[in-house]
Amino acid sequence: MAGRDQLRRILEIDKRVRSGLYPHPNALASELEVARRVIFNDRAYMINTLGAPLEYSRERQGWFYTQVNWMLPSVLITRGELIAFLLAIESAQRQLGPAIESELTAAIEKIGRGLSGTIAIDLEALRRHFTFASLPAARAEPSTLLALHEAIEGQNIVAMEYFSAHRGQSSRRKIEPHHLHNSSGDWYVFAFDRTKTKMLTFNAARISQLQLENKTFVRQSDFVSSDFLRQGFRTEIGPVEYSVAIRFDALQASYIRERSWHPTQKLEELSGGGVLLRLQASGLGEIARWVLQYGPRAEVIAPPELRKIVASQLRDAAQMYEKEGKI
Repeated sequence: MAGRDQLRRILEIDKRVRSGLYPHPNALASELEVARRVIFNDRAYMINTLGAPLEYSRERQGWFYTQVNWMLPSVLITRGELIAFLLAIESAQRQLGPAIESELTAAIEKIGRGLSGTIAIDLEALRRHFTFASLPAARAEPSTLLALHEAIEGQNIVAMEYFSAHRGQSSRRKIEPHHLHNSSGDWYVFAFDRTKTKMLTFNAARISQLQLENKTFVRQSDFVSSDFLRQGFRTEIGPVEYSVAIRFDALQASYIRERSWHPTQKLEELSGGGVLLRLQASGLGEIARWVLQYGPRAEVIAPPELRKIVASQLRDAAQMYEKEGKI
């Protein structure tokens, strides 16, 4: 695989050969400010790896293509670019969930067919050096995501059946979709609910019987997806924003310090090695579920509403485990 500087030289050599200038290796070495042997290494790479029909004309004292219609491969990449591409694709397959897995696989195969020889082999070799853990994502139908994208682009009103996990029932909705968002493998659509007359978050995996209407809507000019997400925690956005403070003990603190949990977060070091995490957000239910995973390593300090939710959940869990487990 060519390095970045070599690719630049190869493109320049190809340009001059294709223009009928019959470039001489000595002149190329001088103008490109490299040693003569470097130019011949480039020539060898073009012939042996890229299959260039490159030969020397004694009459014109320069290089030319014996096949005038020959073209450089459309994909010329460095090792670093190849690794970055592979990691992006492999990560996307895990992070974006199963909804677009087949499309990503097809894209990899299509690009792989455009890469020649050793590069295609290296793609498979690199896969053995990196692994990604799959996320337990809800399965959103590819057709649903594509339809929502089309509705966002065309500003079409969407009629759909939506299952609310909180209420445990489905209802018919009409929405004005503004943005698709992926969080930990799950797909969500930010949309204006025409019945509740406010912007809400809908899990795409819970959408069924989706139809794009011929009627269009006017996109809310003040809607910014990053600002909308900033209001809540992860994907839950509530009606009230709270000042949240959570204390983590010394054993959990290093993990908390290493990561970004919310755009508004601030960390305060505590005596004994603990840390206090502060942030401004709504969505207390999602924050409570996040805190509960740390068990006794985390304590909600504020707000009182969140502390009450977490305490109640912990009491219920403790009472459950005090009983003998039965199936």
